Amino acid sequence: MPISFDAMKLQAIELNDQIRKSAYSFDLINNQLRIFPVPHGDRKLFFEYVTISQKNEIVRDNRPNIVTDVMNVPYRNPIYTNINTVGRLWIFRYAAALCKEIEGETTARLDYGVQGQPYAKGGEMLTTARTEKESLITELKEMLNETSRRNQLERKQLESQYLRDTLQQVPLPIYIL
Repeated sequence: MPISFDAMKLQAIELNDQIRKSAYSFDLINNQLRIFPVPHGDRKLFFEYVTISQKNEIVRDNRPNIVTDVMNVPYRNPIYTNINTVGRLWIFRYAAALCKEIEGETTARLDYGVQGQPYAKGGEMLTTARTEKESLITELKEMLNETSRRNQLERKQLESQYLRDTLQQVPLPIYIL
């Protein structure tokens, strides 16, 4: 699908959320906007609009450096507050694995004088943390591969093939004259 399709879908979802969550609706008749219910008292109603001349321009977010998808991650270090919840969760899990690794290294180096052997729990923690880090990096690589343009196109092609196969199994109508 072209990017304009995604942009229109996103706008439709945002508009739907804004209207349904605010309990307001509107109707545009003869270039006049009618809002239901009419705001009363100290309530204020804000809305954004696009003129006909702006209709075909590229839609851009007003906030710079927003990471909304894997495809628009900048090549520089992103700002943490602009990362979505999925990315933040991955960062949290990776940071926890790093902390475990540091704690495991520290604990493994301590000698408690038990027959000259390092504390065994530190080695276990170190191994577990390194395994977690490797699995998180693998998980990230797989997620990035799944969202690549090539894989998305392959999934669309497979979906259309399934649809063609399903439609070929539908019996043809018989017309009796």
